[in-house]
Amino acid sequence: MKELFLRRDQEYDDSRKDVLISGLATLAYQEFSKAFDPDCEEPASACLERAVSNYLAALKRQPEDESVRHSLSIALTHLSKMYGNEGRSAQEMDFALSLGCHVDRWWTVNNSDDPMIHKAYAAEADGNFKLALRNYFRAFSQDPGNDAVLDLMYGCFKDAIVFGKCSDQMFEYVKGICDKIKAEYAQCAKKDL
Repeated sequence: MKELFLRRDQEYDDSRKDVLISGLATLAYQEFSKAFDPDCEEPASACLERAVSNYLAALKRQPEDESVRHSLSIALTHLSKMYGNEGRSAQEMDFALSLGCHVDRWWTVNNSDDPMIHKAYAAEADGNFKLALRNYFRAFSQDPGNDAVLDLMYGCFKDAIVFGKCSDQMFEYVKGICDKIKAEYAQCAKKDL
């Protein structure tokens, strides 16, 4: 009997969670729609900022929800454009775009069961871009057809440049990795033939 009640409690908690996530996503969509309503008296960017906030809250509670992640990326792309239309700074526009890229990459890592990808992402978060790139390449070497790993590597390289961590040596290191990737692809193509 006790196990039955515990199971019911779990089912109730899960249903409440689904309702909460659905509610957050609905609120986010309503704010997103208001941004493109000509009768709305608020700045479009303010509506999009609230939409982004609610999508982020929903994604935090359900990280595997691809539809929420996709909607969030779209909202961030439009937010960057709205910042431009409203004469906001280039830094604010870049921040919105880069946040969208980070969300996509975080979602990819969060839904990956490859420990090498998780190690790479952790190293990147610590600012150790060289170690991150090395681990991303190891992950790619094990699965050469995985385009998602290439996207993660590309994002990591962009961050290295943004944070001023890309020296000439770093550039040569990344170029070497790219050359190895081309070689991997060539080798896979031969195997397929």
